[in-house]
Order: sequence, then C-alpha cells, then structure tokens
Amino acid sequence: MNSNFGQIDQNLATLQTRTPYSFQQKAEWYHAPSEKRVYSMEVNWEKKFQDPLYDLSSNQKPFVGLFPVMNQESYQFLQQQEIHTQTLEGAFNYYQILNATNHLNWSLGHQNISQSMFGRLDQMDSDQVFEEFQNDADFGFQDIYLGMTYKTKWKKMIISPSVFLHRYAWQDQQFGNELTHDKVIALPGFYSKWNIKSTKSLTYRFQTEANFMDIQKLAQGLVIQDYNSIFQGNRMLENGLFTTHTFNYNHFDMFSGLNFFGNVNWQRKRDEIITTTDFAGINRLLSALNVEPVNETLNGDLRVDKRYNRFKLAAGGRWNAFTTNLVLDERLIRNEQFSQTYDFKVTATFFKVLEVDLGYAFTANNYNSGALSNTFSTHSPEVEIDLDIYKGLKLNADYTYNSYLNQASGVRSDFEFLNAFLSYQEEKSPWEFRLSVWNILDTRSIRRDSFSENLISTFSYLVQPRYGMLTLKYDL
Repeated sequence: MNSNFGQIDQNLATLQTRTPYSFQQKAEWYHAPSEKRVYSMEVNWEKKFQDPLYDLSSNQKPFVGLFPVMNQESYQFLQQQEIHTQTLEGAFNYYQILNATNHLNWSLGHQNISQSMFGRLDQMDSDQVFEEFQNDADFGFQDIYLGMTYKTKWKKMIISPSVFLHRYAWQDQQFGNELTHDKVIALPGFYSKWNIKSTKSLTYRFQTEANFMDIQKLAQGLVIQDYNSIFQGNRMLENGLFTTHTFNYNHFDMFSGLNFFGNVNWQRKRDEIITTTDFAGINRLLSALNVEPVNETLNGDLRVDKRYNRFKLAAGGRWNAFTTNLVLDERLIRNEQFSQTYDFKVTATFFKVLEVDLGYAFTANNYNSGALSNTFSTHSPEVEIDLDIYKGLKLNADYTYNSYLNQASGVRSDFEFLNAFLSYQEEKSPWEFRLSVWNILDTRSIRRDSFSENLISTFSYLVQPRYGMLTLKYDL
C-alpha cells in the first residue's frame, strides 16, 4: 500500500490477525402456581477472548508529531494485545394478572462484567522501549436493578408504563492505581397502542438507556489503530444517557387493497462517549470523551401501496437526519447530515403470464461540517420482468440505471446493471434447472459517498464483474 500526502510518500505493509473465541451457557426456569401468577428466571454466563495482532511496516518514520521514534532505514512494529471478558447476568421475574385488563410485572436482576487487557509494542531490529504502549488494565462493572412494568387495557387502548431503578458501580485499575465510581439511575419507559380499527393501529414507545464504557475506552496505554493514528483511553469517562421515542402507524385493508405504513424514530444522546481527534500533520491522536451537547438522530419512512385488478401502485420515502457534535483539535465541531430517498413502482400483469415492474428512485445525501457542505444525488430508474414462457420454463430479468452527481464539483458518474435468470421445472417434478447471469453489462465500479469526523468524501469501489451460474436442484 502507498500513502501520498503532499511531500510525504510512504510505502506501507500491514497485517492484522486474531484468533478469538467465546463460550456461553444459559439456564432458564419457569413456574406457574396458578393461572394468575407466573415466576421465571434466567441466568447467562459468557466468556470471550480476543488477541488482535497488528504488524506495521513503513519506509518512512511513522507517527511524527505523536510519538518519538528512533531513526532507521526502515520501520517494522508489532503490536500484541489480549482482552479477556467474562459476563454473568441473571434476572428474576414475577408476573401477576390482577384482573382481565390489568397486569403487573416485577423484575429483579444483576449483571457483572469483568475485563482485563494486556498490550505491548515492539520494534524489529531496535532496542527502543515503548513504555507508553504498555497496557495492564482491569475493569469491573456491576448493575443491580429492580423494575416494575404495569399493563392496562382501556377500550381500544393498551397502556404500559415502566420504571427500572439501577445501581451502577464500576472499577478501573491500571498499573497499581484504582478508580471506583457508583451511581443510582432511574430509567423510565412507556408503551401504548391504539387499535383504531381492526385494520388500523397507532403505537408509541419511549425508552431510556444508560450507555457505559468498556476497558478499551479506559486503557491509558497507547494503541496503534492505523498507520497514522494512535488511540489513548480516558479514565474519567462517565455514562451516556439515551432517550428514544418511536411512533408506528399501520393500515392494512384487504377489501380496498390499500396499505399504508409509517414510522418515526427520534433519539437523543446526552453525554455520549465520542472519539476526539488531534491532528499532527497527517497523523492523528484519538481519545474518548463525554460530549456535552446532545447528539440527535431523527428517522422516518412511509410506504403506501394500492392494488387494482391487474396492476399495483407503490410509493415510499425514507428520511434520516443526524446532528453529531465532535471534538477536533480541542474545538467543538457540529456535523449535520440529511438523507432522503423517494421511490415509485408500477406493477402490471398481462395475460396471466407476464408481470412487469417499472420503478424509479431518487436519493440525496446532504452533509454539513463547519464551512464544508456538499450534496450527492442519485437517480435510478429500473425495470423488472417475470415471464412464464411455456410449461415450467420461466424468465426473470431486472435492469437498473444509476446517474450519480457530486453537486459541489459537478462530477457525474453513470453505471447500470442487468441480471437475468432462466429456470425450468415440470409440474410435480422435484427437479429444477436454473441458469443465472449477474452483471451482464460487466459494470466494474459504482459510486458512493461518506461523512467522517473531518472529511466529506465520494469514492468508487469495484463490484463483482459479469459471472454466471448453472444450478441443478432436487426437492426431497
């Protein structure tokens, strides 16, 4: 691999290997002494092991501005890590039916997580000692909780509020120094469903969640993540608090042939643990931090379809909005992303043997980060046919044309795909013969875009060239 940034030209070779394993045991118990009382319990134990090995070779001195490295003709680093994780969790539930419309559920649970992390860095053909890359850390996390969920039915409404009281404690020990923390948090929740009619319903869910760190975000020893980035944990991390609101609407009517579905999801992440970035030329020092401004996500989608005698209309839309606060070079940066997709399809049947789908989709992704802004759009018309040729001989083919535009630079890219599938199966025969050909037009690459903490980018990546497959199938 070659990396070229201005006057810095590096020849790089990297190798990453790991041989992880995990064991898990689970036990469940259930008892119903009467029709109105149910006891249940479950216990889960899991042990995990990870040993990521990272081998980095370069003809140029790496990590300039981040860490001093002695001069050599070439550089090869070997980073070894071991991460052990053991989890034991259990919950006891008591479910009581108070009457026909009121139910009560009590939950008592405990979770215990133990982690240890060891790491070191060696440089081949060098006597330099990298003490800053040594890790010897232990992390313990305990959660004891008591929860109550109440469920009631009133006319066409189902209402179910809940609250769980958690006592969290965690310990972090590194190189003989131990830090301990504990806190009590009440996490409420709510569920309601309105059965408007037998064909219509509206559902609302509210959930709160405490999000905690793991040992890799706490470990103070440096860890190489890439040829130009190093990560260092933060022992002062606190938990984040996430709240999620979800609305779902369903309308399903077989008599009129009209179906309508929609949902909205809104999530707020308070004190979220984010990755901070400090630049030193092309190199980056990464760490973890609880960001104070709230990060938000708002998603929504709508689907509607209407069936007539010989054809069907379908349309939909998806919207995703993200607001993310990041820290770059100790400055708070606000990133915003808005993505929208609209699609429309007509399905028609001719002479009971030919079905044709005509569709069109439009996607636009808008990114804003400080003074940077860009929009990428894609137009995608498509057609698909499904033809019964003669007595078990069938043809299915689909074609999609894509026109991709980078609006800031005005660069446009067009690519298309054609696939075809021919199959034959006699009536009541267990044998099926199928010839499949993908990417008949032999398209070699497609365009995509992405948004990272400091970069809005569009890129091209290779796709599978034209290939075919002959399949013989026998149903037992």
